[in-house]
Order: sequence, then C-alpha cells, then structure tokens
Amino acid sequence: MSSKPKKPRGRPKKKSMAGTASMTNPGRPVKTDLTNLSYSTLNRRLHDLAEKFDHEALERAVSISKRKRNYVEVESTENTHSQVNVHKLETAFAFFMDHDYSKITWDALVEDTTQHGAPIYPSYYKLSKVKKECRPSVYTEETETCVQVPFQIMLNKSAERLVTAVGIDWLPEDLNNLVLICAYGFDSSSGFINPHQKFEDPENETLTTSELSLFASTFILCGLKTETGKNMWMNPTPQSVRFCRPLRIAIEKEDEYSIRAEDSRLRKEISNLRPYTFSLPNGKRASVRFDLYLSMIDGKCLNAVLGNSATTRCPVCYVLMNRFNEDEDWNSTVPPGNLLHGIANLHCEIKTLELLLKLSSRRTFKEWRIEKDMKRAFKKKFAAVKKKLWHAFSIRVGEVKHGSGTSLNGNTARTCFKDPLKVANVLGINADLVKRLSYIVLAFKQKQGLNLETLGKYCTETYKLFFKLYPWAKMNPSVHKMLRHGADIARNFPFSLAYFAEDSAESMHKYYRKNSVHHARQNSRANRLKDVFNRAVDMSDPLISMVNLEKRCKFHKEELPSEFVTIFGINDEF
Repeated sequence: MSSKPKKPRGRPKKKSMAGTASMTNPGRPVKTDLTNLSYSTLNRRLHDLAEKFDHEALERAVSISKRKRNYVEVESTENTHSQVNVHKLETAFAFFMDHDYSKITWDALVEDTTQHGAPIYPSYYKLSKVKKECRPSVYTEETETCVQVPFQIMLNKSAERLVTAVGIDWLPEDLNNLVLICAYGFDSSSGFINPHQKFEDPENETLTTSELSLFASTFILCGLKTETGKNMWMNPTPQSVRFCRPLRIAIEKEDEYSIRAEDSRLRKEISNLRPYTFSLPNGKRASVRFDLYLSMIDGKCLNAVLGNSATTRCPVCYVLMNRFNEDEDWNSTVPPGNLLHGIANLHCEIKTLELLLKLSSRRTFKEWRIEKDMKRAFKKKFAAVKKKLWHAFSIRVGEVKHGSGTSLNGNTARTCFKDPLKVANVLGINADLVKRLSYIVLAFKQKQGLNLETLGKYCTETYKLFFKLYPWAKMNPSVHKMLRHGADIARNFPFSLAYFAEDSAESMHKYYRKNSVHHARQNSRANRLKDVFNRAVDMSDPLISMVNLEKRCKFHKEELPSEFVTIFGINDEF
C-alpha cells in the first residue's frame, strides 16, 4: 500500500493579493499610498526615494503631482519663513501707534500676514512688553475721576527714553551734564462722553451731565543742551502730540480754583526735582537736569496764574484795553515774572483773526461798542462778512460748535492767513495791516531763531499802524501782548517761542475723546480713564516717536512767502 502524503505542519500560507512581488517576499503587503503611514515609516520611505533619485527628478515629480491635482504654486519651494524680514519690537510698536491700531485690528493683521506666508509682525503679547517699558512705574492717583503721575517720575522716564534714542553715540563729557528743556501747562476741554455707569464714590454722582470736562496737565520735550550751552538735540516737530507727555488728567471743570490748585501742585513738585542719572544700553552713563517753563496755557489760565481778574486788561503789563492806543512804554512797568509764560501762539493767531472780523463788521459804524439802535444793522453786516468768507475760503466763522467752542479755531485762522491780501479784500481792511499781522503770527511760529530786534521793531510799527488807521477800534489783550511784549518775552526763552506754545496740549484733547471710546476698557470708569492716560503715554514716548519721524516731517513742510523771508532773514522752509 502506498502511504498518504504528510500534511505540512503550521498554518497554510494565504495567497497574497499584492501581486507577483509578494510571492518572492512573503509577509505583510507593502502600502503604496504614503498618506496613511506613520511618521517613522514615512521618513524611511522618503529616505529610500532620496537615495534612488536625484533632487532634480524629485522636484519634477512634485511639480507633475501638483499639476495633476490642480495646485497653484505661488512661490518657489526654496522660500522659507527664515527669509522674511520680521519687524523689531520698537519699530512694530511705532507702526502700531502711527496707524492708530487697537488690539483687535492688530491681531487681525498678524493673523492675515501669517496665513499668507509673511509673518513680519510680532504678536500683540510681545508688543505689550514694549508698552510696559514706555509707561511709568508709579502712579500717584488712580481713581474714577483722576489719573496722575509724579512729575519727577515722568521726567526721568522721558529723559532716559530720549537719550537712548538720540544720544547713544554722544561723548561721555556731554552725557554727564545734560539739561532737558521742557514746556508745561494745563488746559481743559468739554465733550468727554459720560458713560452709563455709576460712580463708585457717591460724591461724584453730581457729575450727571451727558458730557464731562477733562482737565489735563501736560509737558512737551523742547530740546537737550549741555550745561555749557551746546545744543545736543532740538525737537524737529515742536508742537507734535508725539512728544506731548501727560502728567495728570481729571474729570473736573476749569475754573480759577482748579487752575490755581494745579499750578500750586506743579510748582511744589518742580521745587523738589532732582537730576536723574541712568545707564544707556551700551554701558555709558548719563546725567540730566530739568529746566521747565510754564508756557502751555491760554489766556484764561494765564490770568488765573498771574492774578489778573479783568479779562479786558493785559496780563503782562496790567493795562486796560481802553489805554492800549496811548503812546507809552508799557514794558517799563512789566514785572519780570510776567514775561516767562510765552504768548500762547495758537490763541494769538485765533484772536488776531477775531480782531479783524470785528474790525470789518464795525468799520461802517466806526464805533466799537454796538448800541441797541445799531444791533440790527450790525447783525446784517456781520452776516454779510460771514457769507463773503464762506465764498472766498469755504470756512464758517461765528458759529457755535457743540462741545468745542466756536467754529473760529486754529485751522480757520491758518487758512485765512495763508493769503492775507485776499482776506483784506474780503473784509475791506487795509491790506498792509493784514499782511503785517499775518507775518508776525507766522514769525512767532518759526523754529529758527529770529533777530529779535528786527521782530520787535516790526511789531511796534504794526501796533502804531493799527491805531493810526482805526483810532476808534479796541485791540484785544492777546494781540496787544503779541505786538507790545512778544519780542521781550522771546528773549527770556532758550529757544524760539514755537517750542513753548500750547498747540500740542490743545490737540491732545481730541485724542483723549477718541481714545476713551476706541482704546479704553469700558468695564469701569477707573479703568477707562487710566487707559486713556496710558494711551497718551504710549503715543508720546520719545523712543517710539523717533522711529518714523523723518517720514512724518515730510508732510509738514510749507513754503514761506518770499517777502517774509526777506524781512526776517530765515530759511524758506520749515
């Protein structure tokens, strides 16, 4: 008998579904799809492909695969994030402030650029570290009605940031005896929105009006000198809000009591100021002393500070406006301290245009005081003057603006004084007088040092011409101060009066109002007010403000009249 064949031991081998290749290499089938492999297996397969083929063949295979799958190749495969020029933190924060970004808009910008392969902007979290470096370390008061920082702390922070920005390469002998010259002052504005929130302090519930007054104290950086008088740095934009630093903002009305209280508080802090010594990033030491001038104030604040209770009296020489046309030497009776507060350039410009408007509407009557029987004719004449100005310059004057005084402001005055002959023709006033007044206003706004003898003589001639042409007119104290005392006031300041004006303080109020709505927390009054203060600190930080300064200066160059340049002998651009 034939024996039966023995069955092989073990499990029978299954037929492979992988083709003929599996017959020679029994085991698990090889996966040809690379998408479902583990990380280690995928790396091993790619390593095998790299050994079998050169890089040109692999790149060609990638391009063929993309075409088959309808991929759009935007940039070469060699482009990587390491080649992107990422912003530095300081330049990114300067860009953030220049374009008035908020946290939400900045996060959206960062996300969008990152998704498009260009992550050039740092995150808001990194910018917040730069913010902390800009802000003071100590706050004297943080309440729902007031935020305040010591003058010494704010000056120290400003000096350190400024010298770091501009004086990193200065000689040690210059760094050790620096003097930071600043102008300071205080002013208020209405229109600060009152939110629908209760006050934590019941005593503040009396502030129930729909709009509040914000009283702000500020100072601006004018320049850096050495103790020997060597100019190290001059502010290229003297009245820019980017160098106007806040000291205190409070929800309170501006009256004689609040003005005197704030003036007394600041004078007390100034008397206790000490020089500040610090180290620069390169290891050099710097020492800064502070020289301050109370000049960023308007006529109302100046009258309160000097104790002048009559608004019709010059706050410098204390002469009533009824005696302005008398030919006397008012400077001989001026107390020396009254010449240390500037001329309030912005308000002088506005008051000069206001004087011309009053002169034009009264010239047919030749009476400054309008009696009852002349009021109807006067109103008709003034309406005609306003209509002419509207057709000639597209400006409105004599209209009340809700929350911000009248329509007669600095922009209106600048528009008119750009073409003084046209203004004289529209108002029917002597052309030489209008031109002289516009030139004097422009002269006090120049950064360059003027010949004060020439300026004083020109002002005196204009003053006499005014009363010679219109002896019945009454000049307001602001124009009188500019013409009679302007040159003497300028002699008491180290730089031009353009550095010691109040323009930047006035401009800051619109930022306070805007930032309270768009850049402040709304969960409490205290947080809201502090965020408004901190935003002003960030915006005016010297180191951040210097980043794109040249670009901003290009937009503020204006050509001066050739006759003006000839009279005062200054450069034709500023």
